[in-house]
Amino acid sequence: MRIAITNWTPRMAGGVERYLAGLVPRLRERGAEIAFLFENDEAEGSRARVAGKGVEWHGPLKHRGEVATFLGSWKPELIYAHGFRRATLDREAAGAKTVWFLHQYTGACVDGAKTHRWPVIEPCSRPFGPGCLVQYFPRRCGGLNPLTLWRLYREQRYRQETLRRARVLLTHSAHLEREYSRYGLGVPIRRVPFPAGPEAKVQGRGDRDY
Repeated sequence: MRIAITNWTPRMAGGVERYLAGLVPRLRERGAEIAFLFENDEAEGSRARVAGKGVEWHGPLKHRGEVATFLGSWKPELIYAHGFRRATLDREAAGAKTVWFLHQYTGACVDGAKTHRWPVIEPCSRPFGPGCLVQYFPRRCGGLNPLTLWRLYREQRYRQETLRRARVLLTHSAHLEREYSRYGLGVPIRRVPFPAGPEAKVQGRGDRDY
């Protein structure tokens, strides 16, 4: 089976990359061919790549259409998306073969923190939408530049529309499962235990929270 994995970096930058570092070798052991598409390969310190031999690396991605061109020629049976920093690259990877893992509030918050910072710091429980434009400044959700607010809002709307094109959305978080179930994306949302691997049981709504 051919699997294309997308992530902004191939380096061990954080928890997402540690998860992929554990997953990729197990997929290879099961006979999968892996291509890893990445956006930025700037090594910080001595950070290694998430996988060694047997992976086809494609990047750094610099130009519009590059993701679509590679996927069209390599022809993966599955695209396992973890998110690029540029929303347009994610759109090129989204489609009927795409399994999208939700690690954060992609398309669900203007600045991605889902937090009110005034008058007290507290989590935001509002669904993402036009009302966020009204709340953003009074609740100090982010900075004070209206142009930045509008740019970020449009980008997150774009990202939410990208999620609608996926085959299925995965998450390790019951909270994120509930969050995205509010948006009527028309895409199945499934929860898997963390750390997730080939043997992980898929959870549905109503099962145990992880």
